[in-house]
Amino acid sequence: MPTLLLSRGQANGVDRVSFQSILADRLRRMGPVTFTIIGLVTFSLALLVTMPAALLFKLAGLNAANAVGTIWKGEAAIGGQTAVAWRVRPVSSLLRFGIVSDVQMRGGTTDLTATGLWRPGTVRLEEMSGLAGPGLIDTLTKDLPIRCDLTFMVELDRIVLAGRRSGAEGRVRSGAGTCAARNLVGAGSLPVPPMSGQSTMDVNGTSAWLSSNAAQGRLARMTIDREGRLKVTVLDAGAAILPALAGQTVMETQL
Repeated sequence: MPTLLLSRGQANGVDRVSFQSILADRLRRMGPVTFTIIGLVTFSLALLVTMPAALLFKLAGLNAANAVGTIWKGEAAIGGQTAVAWRVRPVSSLLRFGIVSDVQMRGGTTDLTATGLWRPGTVRLEEMSGLAGPGLIDTLTKDLPIRCDLTFMVELDRIVLAGRRSGAEGRVRSGAGTCAARNLVGAGSLPVPPMSGQSTMDVNGTSAWLSSNAAQGRLARMTIDREGRLKVTVLDAGAAILPALAGQTVMETQL
């Protein structure tokens, strides 16, 4: 049987005709219900990606009245020195059934990157790495009676903000710095040695430790149990640096 050869132009023409025929056939087979569903899904996605960023923070239970932009791409301030910015990754969002985004935190000496995942009631930050400067540290620890001038190198596998299921896992370490008691009149800043911290998550919740080789022991302990109770305690080695906090449970709250 002879072989029929087509020129490139003829082949492209056949491909176009075949594709158009298949597409037309598929469209004819779709009923009005299918077209309605496709339209509603498209409309919903358009509303989602253009939703104001402030609304996303509100749905996640976070306070960010100064958030600007949209869920697709936006920015919000964290305290007085740091801003968090994000950009949605649409393919990853579809695969993980949530809003996945590239996240950056910058300001002062802070420079952190992470992958964010938002689902109703849950915010996750995964593979967070970089530097957390004094401004961000002070904002995150503003409810503690200790204020420190420290920069931490961060390597966290995950941070989960989900009420009773909140927790964190990974490592941090700092250089030398200073700390002072916030509410102690006349208290000056005291030098603190380089520190390292580690946090783990298991079926019982989160356990974290802050320690220092120079102080020869663990300085503080943090736990989050499965009831969502967060507890921070200064241990003996930490009290040797800040005697005013000896034996104190410096923070206990319900997440």
